Amino acid sequence: MKPVVLLIPGMLNTAAIWDRVTPLLHNAADVRIADVLTQPSIAAMALDAWAMLADVAPATPIVVCGFSMGGYVAIDMVAQPQRAIQGLVLLDTSSRPESPEGELARAKTVAAFERSFAKVVENMLPFSSHSDHHQDTALFDALRAVRRELAAAANLPPYVIFHDSTLRAMAASRPANMADMGRIPGVGARKLESYGAAFLAAVRKG
Repeated sequence: MKPVVLLIPGMLNTAAIWDRVTPLLHNAADVRIADVLTQPSIAAMALDAWAMLADVAPATPIVVCGFSMGGYVAIDMVAQPQRAIQGLVLLDTSSRPESPEGELARAKTVAAFERSFAKVVENMLPFSSHSDHHQDTALFDALRAVRRELAAAANLPPYVIFHDSTLRAMAASRPANMADMGRIPGVGARKLESYGAAFLAAVRKG
C-alpha cells in the first residue's frame, strides 16, 4: 500500500517549489500538493489541506511535509487532527514557539496581505522567480478574458472563478494537460472539473 504524501508549499510558493522532489516520490507514494495562495489564515490553509486528504482510506498512511510557512500549516493540521498522521516533516520551519521579532514581522506581512493580497504578490513575483518563468502577459490577458466570460455567464464576480494569482501561475507554467492544470495552486478538483477545459484551451491557443 502506497502512503499519501502531502506537500505544503511556503508563503507565495506555487506547487513548482516541489518540482525536484515529486519525481523522486511518485513511484513510492501518492503525492499531493496543497494550495496555500488563496486562504486568509494558517488555520484555513490547514482545513483546505485536510480536505485534500478526505478521500484517503483509513488504513492508508499519511505523511505531511511543510516548507517554511507550509510547516506551520502542517503543525496546525497536527494540532487539529481529522485523522492520524504517520509522519510529519518540517523543512525550514521551527517547531519551537515563534520569537517576538518573528511574530512582529509575520504580523506586518499579514497586514500587507490583508490590505491588498494581489498587489503584494504582484510586487514580489519579479524578485521571487527566474525571469524565464514570469508570466506571458498576452496569455494572462487571454485567461482573464476567459474568466470574465465564465463569470458573466454564471453571474459571479470574476475572482470567484479564479484569483489573478492563479491565472498568473497558469500563464507562467503553461499547463499541458488537465493533470498539470490541477497542480496549479488555486485550482481545486471542483474548479478543475468546472473550468479547467476552458482555461486549458486558452493556454494551448496562446
